[in-house]
Amino acid sequence: MADSQVRRYGVANADGYHQVAAILRDGKDEKKAIVVSAMDGATDALLELVGLAQTGKEAYLSCADALNARHVEAIETLLPPEKRQHHLLLYRFFE
Repeated sequence: MADSQVRRYGVANADGYHQVAAILRDGKDEKKAIVVSAMDGATDALLELVGLAQTGKEAYLSCADALNARHVEAIETLLPPEKRQHHLLLYRFFE
């Protein structure tokens, strides 16, 4: 398996996903496995959100809204309009 690769990528936003896709397209006939981690700051935002929710403070709602907005922006940037709606509906189902 000398021609196989496993790579891990951290992404900050939709541009990061475009960069990963470009790297993968450049790899000719290599076999690839990729792992893309949560967008930059998403894990910290989730931990903050849970901490706020546990205290009963409604500030967690604005934290959730901000995190949601980042992911919706990524979906809208990455996908063409005709494919976007399906993903946004699935994403908003979990709001």
